[in-house]
Amino acid sequence: MFDEQQQEYANLNLFPDDREIPADAVDSLQVTMSGLELAASSGLRQLLVGLPSCWRQLGLHEFWDARLAGSREEVAWEKVLQLLVVNRLLDPGKRVRVHRQWYLTTAMDALLGTDFAVAEKDRLYRCLDRVLEHKQELFLWLRRSGPICFKRNSKCSSTI
Repeated sequence: MFDEQQQEYANLNLFPDDREIPADAVDSLQVTMSGLELAASSGLRQLLVGLPSCWRQLGLHEFWDARLAGSREEVAWEKVLQLLVVNRLLDPGKRVRVHRQWYLTTAMDALLGTDFAVAEKDRLYRCLDRVLEHKQELFLWLRRSGPICFKRNSKCSSTI
């Protein structure tokens, strides 16, 4: 929350209005959940809306489906990978931060149609391990399909 009087951001603990704020809670606020709506800056919104289109235009679904299939995981590896890609584009940093903080402050659950399981620390690192062995193939794939997607008049480049 931005404190206009102090001209600085402050972290608050938010509690739904149907629950009491615990007596020991500091910097807390009750929130009417029905009054909240998801909002994003126009740049972030364009990126999130454009990501599935670019993913398809680059053929990444086909590329990764062939390489990450065959697992009975709770969350599809492709969704974990998409989470890591968006994080890398928007807020590059340590992957453990994706698990601890970043995922909780985004709308990635709505975009990917998943819950927090997609951002579990072990799952993020296991996904990176699985992807690493296909690094060279991916570069070749992107070299072939990338120029088509990122031409100036492409739908993909105009959404990002």
